[in-house]
Amino acid sequence: MQRKIEFQNGVGASSVLMVVVSLLLVAFSVLSFVSAQSDMNLTDTSIESIKQYYDAEYKAQVLLSEIDHVLQKSSIDESISALYALSEEIYISADRAIMFIVPINDDKQLQILLYPDDTNEDISGYRIYSYKTINTGSWDPEVELNVWEGQ
Repeated sequence: MQRKIEFQNGVGASSVLMVVVSLLLVAFSVLSFVSAQSDMNLTDTSIESIKQYYDAEYKAQVLLSEIDHVLQKSSIDESISALYALSEEIYISADRAIMFIVPINDDKQLQILLYPDDTNEDISGYRIYSYKTINTGSWDPEVELNVWEGQ
């Protein structure tokens, strides 16, 4: 008589499989949570940076409006003291260029460069030649770069 050999999946194999699947699910959920937390922190930093930029942008536009008002009353040569009274960060060069700086945060600032517009005798105003964000923070490069040189 021939004996039939039967293989049975016992309770042990299915339990081990369930434990492995459960551990994988936990590992993936932790990775997903850490990734979401990192994305949230990056978003918060970005929101704060954008808010600071637009606050500085608003202050710059207000100052531009005040400069425009002063220049409409008189020429640049007659209104230098009135322009200096608007802000501590206004600079006037020998060629009558007006530059002012509006801080964004500790590492950035808005720098605006204007030239009086003398092309129209009836209207005094200015032309914006430069409107840019300047990085004022220090940059510390890495001293050494770890490069794999082979075996």
